[in-house]
Amino acid sequence: MSIITTSYKKKQLAMLQGNQNQKDLWMKHPIKLSDAEKRTLNMGRIISVMEGNDCSPSQLAGIAVDRIASPVIRMLDRVYLEAMRNYKKKLDAAEVEDISSITANGKFRIFEKYYGFSFLWRIFGAQFISQAQHDSDARAQRFAWMIGVNVLEEQRLSAVKHHIENALDPLVKKLEDLEKRNQTDVAALTQVSQLRKVYQAHFPGVPLIQEEMVARILSDSRFIINKDL
Repeated sequence: MSIITTSYKKKQLAMLQGNQNQKDLWMKHPIKLSDAEKRTLNMGRIISVMEGNDCSPSQLAGIAVDRIASPVIRMLDRVYLEAMRNYKKKLDAAEVEDISSITANGKFRIFEKYYGFSFLWRIFGAQFISQAQHDSDARAQRFAWMIGVNVLEEQRLSAVKHHIENALDPLVKKLEDLEKRNQTDVAALTQVSQLRKVYQAHFPGVPLIQEEMVARILSDSRFIINKDL
């Protein structure tokens, strides 16, 4: 069992520090995840979003914004920032819905607290809800949000891989054609170098489809690129 309040494993979750109502919700009605539920989620990815410490593709690769040469990297940065804004907006909505459910269930008594005596309370019109149902209702939309982030981040990262490898194809072809004539294109080289850095930052240990060609081009002594690019 893992419990997410405004922190997780002693890490403060910046996305949950917005206001006192939000903090109260997460502290009084935390999300409790069973081991089975955790196995269906990439918790590292979700918690990274909730921590607010995640970086845009260019930042993750250590590329200064004013040094970005590739339009694809700029596009990936925009997609990342928009995704983070959408996650926060959807979380805000999920929290409102969970608070509404908690308020609605306030008219019920927790059955387990009155076990053995509930029939007496029912005589006087008391209504009951199980602790399990109460807890499930209290976290329902926030848990659904976590599932959504898990799926959407997987899709975003798959798109990062797809866009980088597609962008590299014409650049590599151009540079190989120029190489045959003992020529080069510094702008194209810079883009290749930066795209490779972004890829490696996102998928460490997973080679590019064009890795052999890219590695050769960038390591060739005739092609000198500023190491800071």
